[in-house]
Amino acid sequence: MITDKEEAKELLLEYSNKGLKGLKEARKKGELDDIVAEIADARVDIYNSDLLDWLREGLNYQIVEEAIDEMGFPTNEDGTADIIKAIQYGQYRANENLLHEAVEELLG
Repeated sequence: MITDKEEAKELLLEYSNKGLKGLKEARKKGELDDIVAEIADARVDIYNSDLLDWLREGLNYQIVEEAIDEMGFPTNEDGTADIIKAIQYGQYRANENLLHEAVEELLG
């Protein structure tokens, strides 16, 4: 889980291998959204206890609800609801939001 905008900036700059210049190049090539998505996905917690702790913090249930509204409620292979995957959807969305805010500050 990405904890704040500063961490998001660091992750973006590290990912590009060329710092700010690399991010500007990625934006020119239309690859910035792919970079954001890849980082956001890679930083989603995988342990149930971490996910449940994150859900309890602040008002994170709201972002989980927003993610479900957009992506649908995830199900297991047998068709039953998967609440843990739903929380991961919310974490992905929270990561994505922080990364987009960081991009805006870095690139304007």
